[in-house]
Amino acid sequence: MAGWYVKVEGTGPLGPLPTEQVSEGLSRGKLRPDVLVCRVGGDTWHPLTSFPEFGSPAGTPPPPPDSKVAVAAEDAPELAVGRELGSYKITRRIGSGGMGEVYEAVHLRLRKRVALKTLRQALAKNGEARVRFLREGETASRLRHPNVVDITDVGEADGVPFLVMELLEGEALAALLRRIGTLSVLAAVDILLPVIDAVAVAHENGIIHRDLKPDNIFLAQTHLAGIFPKVLDFGISKVISDAQAPSLTATSSFLGTPFYMSPEQARGAKDIDGRSDQYSLGVVLYETLTGQQPHASSGDSLISSYTRLLAAISRPRERFGATCQSRSRTSSCAP
Repeated sequence: MAGWYVKVEGTGPLGPLPTEQVSEGLSRGKLRPDVLVCRVGGDTWHPLTSFPEFGSPAGTPPPPPDSKVAVAAEDAPELAVGRELGSYKITRRIGSGGMGEVYEAVHLRLRKRVALKTLRQALAKNGEARVRFLREGETASRLRHPNVVDITDVGEADGVPFLVMELLEGEALAALLRRIGTLSVLAAVDILLPVIDAVAVAHENGIIHRDLKPDNIFLAQTHLAGIFPKVLDFGISKVISDAQAPSLTATSSFLGTPFYMSPEQARGAKDIDGRSDQYSLGVVLYETLTGQQPHASSGDSLISSYTRLLAAISRPRERFGATCQSRSRTSSCAP
């Protein structure tokens, strides 16, 4: 099979993937230009853009196999504190990811603190990436649900596309699981039932999230209600009723997250529906109760886990039954 293996942040090779999927992952910021890839049938790894298929001039040889390639993102923020974007002034960077960065900002006139999500400058030059990013704001803003992060504005200033969101205090479910391992049954239900309801409302509005995972479930701290879950990141959502959706999502099955993809999404199906989100939520629930994903084993590479996923071989929950039972009487998910 022609294609590529991709080393995703040192976790192991993913693939084989067709050139079109790898190229799209690069253009939409899911793959860094210097991520290491190996052509199927080859035996050396090189930076992605050292190959003509992904931007290197034809005839340019890849670097020597022993060359060291830095795959970590630059730590410096793209936008300086104090910079103004439209009506907003940057006060600090909150975090960064493959597609962009998130900043705390303040509305210059209202003095209201907000979260401002920007598209990376290199990606902002790509028309399709720009459309997809701005569509995230439009998509999420159409969902009126208390457990979906509220998008209050979408804009562009000085060539920087940005989304304005409510500023949340708290942490992602992924951070909580890294800290305490597993949740009690009651705690998992308290967190995930509102998330399930929010996703159901999205489905009723013709929107499929396609990237549900613990990192995209934020546990906001509130003064009265305690932990209040919010669904984040509709950046690769599929809008069934959107006439532009086929051109934007035709080859984007790769743009989910390994281990949480449904089998049909991992196979590259173009007609996935709400059942794919249901599968991802099932994986999240499994992980909250057991501390592991159902198709991952210690030391597994991504390709091994994908093989297990596509073969529909799951590990029995009974292996973790004692752990779930012992924690089922603890209602709080706090450490």
